Amino acid sequence: MLNSVRARLTLWYAGVLALVLILFASGVYVVVQRETYARLDAGLASSLQVIAASLQHEIEEHKGQDPGEDAFRGILATMHRNSFPRKAIGVYQGARAVGVKPSDGGLSPADTVVAGTTPRFVTIGSSRTAAVEVRLAGAAAPYRVVAAESLNDTLAELRSLEGTLLLAVPLAVALAGAVGYLLARKSLAPVVAMSNDVDRIGSANLAARVEVPHPRDELGKLAGTFNRLLERLQLSFDRQKQFMADVSHELRTPISVARTAAQVNLAGPDRPAAEYREALDIIEKQMARLTRVVNDLFLLSKTDTGAAQLHRRRFALDETLRDTVKAARVLAAGKQIAVSCGEPVESPADGDEDLIRQLVLLLLDNAIQHTPSGGTVRVDLQRDGGYYRITVADTGCGIPIEAQPLIFDRFYRVDKARSRCASSLTGGAGLGLSIGRWIAQVHGGSLTLLRSTSEGSVFCVSLPAA
Repeated sequence: MLNSVRARLTLWYAGVLALVLILFASGVYVVVQRETYARLDAGLASSLQVIAASLQHEIEEHKGQDPGEDAFRGILATMHRNSFPRKAIGVYQGARAVGVKPSDGGLSPADTVVAGTTPRFVTIGSSRTAAVEVRLAGAAAPYRVVAAESLNDTLAELRSLEGTLLLAVPLAVALAGAVGYLLARKSLAPVVAMSNDVDRIGSANLAARVEVPHPRDELGKLAGTFNRLLERLQLSFDRQKQFMADVSHELRTPISVARTAAQVNLAGPDRPAAEYREALDIIEKQMARLTRVVNDLFLLSKTDTGAAQLHRRRFALDETLRDTVKAARVLAAGKQIAVSCGEPVESPADGDEDLIRQLVLLLLDNAIQHTPSGGTVRVDLQRDGGYYRITVADTGCGIPIEAQPLIFDRFYRVDKARSRCASSLTGGAGLGLSIGRWIAQVHGGSLTLLRSTSEGSVFCVSLPAA
């Protein structure tokens, strides 16, 4: 049962409400009890004052203690019986009882209560008793006036209140718990529906989405978050499938070409040495292409696991750039593409020179592949504050606007852009720019596309200067 959020919410709600109601009921009971006893004590204090005043009046009027006490006893038995029917009253002088009046219920005042100059209140059994000491002129000794009243009615009222509270609090908690459970169930119903929707979504129906009944509330925002997550999963899944298709093609093509070349040379009789050398040359090139794809995949797997290590050292970035441009000119010669390089100033840098060389060569190879015959590729190196800026510009067919935000995503290939160029090569598996951005980032820099139009593209590498 406690595995349910609804049950836990209901228990917490009922528990907090029960605690609040118990504290409230206890407070009400204590306040009512104090008020009841305060009214009772006020009535007893008033009767003490009246009795003392009556005794003093009779003694003064009869000009003596004895005749005054006789007259007081008559008044106590007649007038004060009607004035205080519920109270038992007694007047004592030392151990002598001057006058005693029981209550209508037969309650007698306690003659052993210690009195003071101010009223003193005590509870004796089921009665509330008050006593005060009164000193009168002409009296041989002080009088002790005692008044008592039964607590039966008061206790009955308090027991009635206690029973009402003991019944009301559990009923209120039970009712609130039931209502709270229904409200929690209704409030969490969208969560259950979202959970069921998510459970039904798998690789076969990633296009399905969670229903968003109220987009502006918290549950609606949660549903929106689920949908955005599903969109990212669908996009990643689609790219993964495309990547698998691309990699399968990239791996299958060199393997197929190499295998065909070997089969052709092994199928017939002995061939001239030149044909064997030509077949081996084809196999070597296809294996080099296959090795490049596998190495790219291996490098990306190491970057994901954090196992890739940099071999940092001080090197001359300008010299590395010149050597890379020389190597790229060999690749560009077959397409009659001119690769030029500005005159970089001396540029000392700290980093992995091999990875930086791979980054620049990757951009140059990418530019050469997407530049038509007779085009140009230019490389420039400048220093901007504490960073070196390497720009690679080509006169290729450019990248479509809608594809530009995605070109650095892993496994992404701009096939439509390639098809626009008659001279485009097969290309790689869509890993080059992703690897290039990683190389720039681990060196504390960045790789960005500055611009790309139908007249060409410009990529910029930013690296921290030594």
